Amino acid sequence: MLNPSSIKQHERMYNWAFRLGASPDEAIVFSQLDKEIEIWDYLAALISRSGLLKFQPWIARDVAKFLHSVDIDLGGADDLSTGAGGIASSATYDAIHVRRGDKLITESRGEVIKYWRDQGYCDETQQPLDYIPFSHYLKQGWDVDGSRRNCQQHWYGLKNGSELRKVYVATDDPKGLMEEIAMLPKGSGGSTIVAGCHKLKFIFSPLAKKDTSLYLNFRGDESDCAERYTRNIAGIADLMILINSDVFVGEFNSNWGRLVRLFRTSLLEEEIGGGSGGGWKHFWGMFGNDLATKTGSRGAPSNLRQTQQQHHQQQQTSTSARQDLVFVKDTIVAFGAPHPGWPGF
Repeated sequence: MLNPSSIKQHERMYNWAFRLGASPDEAIVFSQLDKEIEIWDYLAALISRSGLLKFQPWIARDVAKFLHSVDIDLGGADDLSTGAGGIASSATYDAIHVRRGDKLITESRGEVIKYWRDQGYCDETQQPLDYIPFSHYLKQGWDVDGSRRNCQQHWYGLKNGSELRKVYVATDDPKGLMEEIAMLPKGSGGSTIVAGCHKLKFIFSPLAKKDTSLYLNFRGDESDCAERYTRNIAGIADLMILINSDVFVGEFNSNWGRLVRLFRTSLLEEEIGGGSGGGWKHFWGMFGNDLATKTGSRGAPSNLRQTQQQHHQQQQTSTSARQDLVFVKDTIVAFGAPHPGWPGF
């Protein structure tokens, strides 16, 4: 399906999109794509909206309950018995995903070597660490050129002091990251100062205080089914938090990062036109009813050309391959490929 070269292939693509809930117009657009990354981006947006994946009711209930134990105001309903509790679209926070563990041996190894070579350590046997430090993730998210200019304005008195921003950290190495954060400059109220003026408060999973892992088959007592279930629930909660964050910083060497990006992808006309939205988030039973109001009360454009015109007028940005077709909610790649590619890439 990834190399449409015949009428039959176009028909198959049209049917694929239609079965995923695409409108006839959307299915036609999808059937006419011929670049693999464009096809996958559009397909990801359809999957994200479709509700194709959904939890069993008790999984949704337990994840929602776990979310209420996280030190971020995630909104949502208080009645967890129906699985309706969870993250409201009004929740305001950013998120970082740092995957270490076995990924450092294989998928991320080349990027680690490249990072330290850029720091002047050309001999890979003499590099200070076998991973990319947490400070690099922070630099990508908060220490860019525009950020430095904003910091200068803060120091020169041109702006009020920076507001405290909560940043959720999902990782399989919480102890290591906590030690790295402890070495960073500190501000008032337990905040950490990044790039000179950004006040961040880092939030970890409630399980991070325990010497365990949020990954099912990594450390922990594999014979204890209750513990394995708890780790599974915590891991799914991490995924929900990462997906719904305002800004996500991560990478695509991890399948977790790929999955997060998939569910942060939507058709651009929905983001601009205030489409019904919701999709998988309602099917999974994790989000409040205000999700569909995030784009306001604007009328939806009647066709793709109008969508593109509105997109140009509003100067929206996207990390997708085709900025005129799909929208990826603010996603910053810390290192590695800027696009996850299609499955098996």
